[in-house]
Amino acid sequence: MINTNCSAAHSRQALSCKMAVEYDTFISSGKNHTHDVYIGRPSLDRPLEATERFGNSHTRPVRFWFATGGAGFCVSRGLALKMSPWARGGLSSHSLYLSLTSHADRIRLPDDCTVGYIIEALLGVGLIRSPLFHSHLENLQLVQVCPLCLIPRHSVVFSPDLVLR
Repeated sequence: MINTNCSAAHSRQALSCKMAVEYDTFISSGKNHTHDVYIGRPSLDRPLEATERFGNSHTRPVRFWFATGGAGFCVSRGLALKMSPWARGGLSSHSLYLSLTSHADRIRLPDDCTVGYIIEALLGVGLIRSPLFHSHLENLQLVQVCPLCLIPRHSVVFSPDLVLR
C-alpha cells in the first residue's frame, strides 16, 4: 500500500494526485523495461475527444484512446520514463515541468484519461487493447469465467521413448 497524502475524494484533483504518486513510486522502483507499452481496456468504443487549453484564450481539439483506470492498465518502464515531463508529482511536485494534475486541468478530464492523453496525444504511443481487464463500470456478474482457465496446466512431451509411470 502507498500512502499518497492525497485527498480520499473521487475528484479529478484527488485522482490525478494519486496517479502521480503511483507514477513516481513506479519510476523509483528501478524496474527495467525499455519498450513503449500501454495495455488496458478502453471504456469507450471510439477515441475520446477533448480540448487542450493553453492559457486563457488558446485551445485546440485533441483525440486519443485511454485505458480505464478502474480496470487497471500497464505501462512499461521505458514509456513511463518518457512520460516524466508530463506525469510527475502529486501535490508535492517542485518540478520545472507541469504535473499530471496540471495536465488533467488542461484537458479537464480525470487521471486515467490524462494518462491516455500523455501517452497517445503527446508521445504518440497507441493503446494495446486487452479484454483481460475488467472495469468497475462493467456488470462484473456478466463476466464469464473460462472453465479451462481453472484447470491446472501441465506440459506434455511426446516421444517414442517416453514411459509414463
